Amino acid sequence: MAKPWDSNGEGSESTGKRKVSRLEAALANIGGQGGATSKQAKRMREYGFYVWARSINPDAPKGKRKKPTVKWIKDHFTKEQAGLILRELGYKRRRSSGIPKRPMAEIEKGSVYDEMYYAVHGRHPKK
Repeated sequence: MAKPWDSNGEGSESTGKRKVSRLEAALANIGGQGGATSKQAKRMREYGFYVWARSINPDAPKGKRKKPTVKWIKDHFTKEQAGLILRELGYKRRRSSGIPKRPMAEIEKGSVYDEMYYAVHGRHPKK
């Protein structure tokens, strides 16, 4: 009898194991200490992270999905695992808009040299 998770259609009756996705395998191999940060947990909820309700509450109806609380995410995932899940959900870090991309381009070349010389030697260069 062929199992639905076998790619070639010939099921392995003796093992009965399901195929593990790359994400699940990566999550299982990631170690780390400490839980996910509050910011990561909030972003995971914002980007649509759901779990089966039974993983949160064993008495929940079978097949129902639920958004986990921030506390549950912090308790059950490491920082590394939460980061991996966020990347899989499509999160990309945004660059801060308050900092110019090239801050040194606005400063004259001579003044930067003079300030660096002063920082190293404790006096301004002789002109």
